[in-house]
Amino acid sequence: MKKLSGLSAIIIILILLILSLGCSNDVDLYVDGEAIPIVYCLLNPLEQTQYIRVGKSFIRFEDQLDSGVPADSLIWPVDAEVYIERWENDSPIESIVFDHITEVEKDSGLFPVEGLMIYQADFEPNPEEEYHLYVYFPELDKIVSGKTVVMKVPDVLDPENVPGRTVSFDTISPYNIRWKGGDHAGLYQGIFRMNYSESLDEDFNLKSCFFRTPLYYKQVAEDIYEEKINGLNFLQSVAKQISPLPGASRDLINFEFFFYATGPELAILVGSEIGISNPFTLIRNTSNIAGGMGVFSSLTYQRFPNLEPSVITKYFLATSEYTKHLGFNPD
Repeated sequence: MKKLSGLSAIIIILILLILSLGCSNDVDLYVDGEAIPIVYCLLNPLEQTQYIRVGKSFIRFEDQLDSGVPADSLIWPVDAEVYIERWENDSPIESIVFDHITEVEKDSGLFPVEGLMIYQADFEPNPEEEYHLYVYFPELDKIVSGKTVVMKVPDVLDPENVPGRTVSFDTISPYNIRWKGGDHAGLYQGIFRMNYSESLDEDFNLKSCFFRTPLYYKQVAEDIYEEKINGLNFLQSVAKQISPLPGASRDLINFEFFFYATGPELAILVGSEIGISNPFTLIRNTSNIAGGMGVFSSLTYQRFPNLEPSVITKYFLATSEYTKHLGFNPD
């Protein structure tokens, strides 16, 4: 298993997460020549609703870079039939039709909401089963397809919310994250959210900051994966995110842990974008979509709330050279 560190990696994953819901503005659709279909779908075996985003490439000239993107540049002017088949023993055994939805929430940005073609269907994909995606444009006699095997959901061993077990970030010994890897997985990453309170005079607020583990690419199968978290890195991350506030009193409340895993197709795409210290350095613009571009893969994310911090974590947060000026109480 190989580490792929860097904030750019998790940003790419989150962008693709949003793309599967049709809400991102950060996909490169500027392609010379004839327009081609752009298809994104990340099947999540832990969710009851699945999404597919369908778009098209377009040419954008240099003098248009600061202007808005016309909606008709992003969508096909013809209807599409979108469906997924579940396969077994090299044959389809179930067909799931996706419906076009028009009520889509999106963040602010360059691309107009009218330019989002989102399709959804209600079903839970089965882990370790093969699925085929099809987008058919009858008027154009064009079909786009892809296939993937849905990853098995990883089993997170630590952290776990059980009585007496705490999350400990200190400079004495590392904190271990452990999980059983799922088959057909490609990337893993964990994110801790530290929840804390802040009091100043009559004001009381609940706030949070985040600490990310390294991004892992799964090269070989392992029964149990383990990542040792350096407490010094945690304290330095907190110091970068929280500004000193004279007179403020802060208390560490708890931690939450979010664990993400992706299929190998998305792992290849992320690896090709990182381009350093990974097996995919020479791969660019990779796609497992036949007849178009994009990605068809799987993704899971699990949340573990209300994780109790250790006494020593509170002590180091209050007294370490990196965070002692932030006003955290040691108990």
